[in-house]
Amino acid sequence: MWYEILPCLGLVYGCLTLPGHATRLIHWFTYDGKEKRNLRRKWLWYLMDRDTRVSKTGIYYEAKGLENIH
Repeated sequence: MWYEILPCLGLVYGCLTLPGHATRLIHWFTYDGKEKRNLRRKWLWYLMDRDTRVSKTGIYYEAKGLENIH
């Protein structure tokens, strides 16, 4: 019947989605809870530069609070 395809469909779905979820989790643990930014657009690059400047450490993913904005 039609339901015999479900195990194979689940296996294919798992194999196709596993790399994306694994990459997200690796970035989560590597960058202390913040995902790596995708800098395809110029506006996102400006935001990363702003976060680097505000963090006072030179690393964009170590953003501090509003007390560092002057």
